[in-house]
Amino acid sequence: MLLPAIILTTLALVSYTIGVWSERVQKVLKLRNAIFFGLGRAADASGTFLMNMIAVENWAEPLEPADGGDRGDRDRSHGGAYRVGNRRAYSQSRNREK
Repeated sequence: MLLPAIILTTLALVSYTIGVWSERVQKVLKLRNAIFFGLGRAADASGTFLMNMIAVENWAEPLEPADGGDRGDRDRSHGGAYRVGNRRAYSQSRNREK
């Protein structure tokens, strides 16, 4: 599913580019340019939809503090450690000593 998403996104880029540059050179928005804009829009929406489907399929478990505490900004008693499944992970925002 990744390859079609990449192809559609690239097709959107090419279609948008053709539409923009042909309008820029001609100094007039013609039907042909609008069609390329429309094709770019459709390809962009389709590629984004496929990428969203990929993201939903690979969705990770939500992070929870390793000590079972609150994830609030004021409570840092967990020291930045979060439990992902059965593993411990460390948040990027924990306080680091300088």
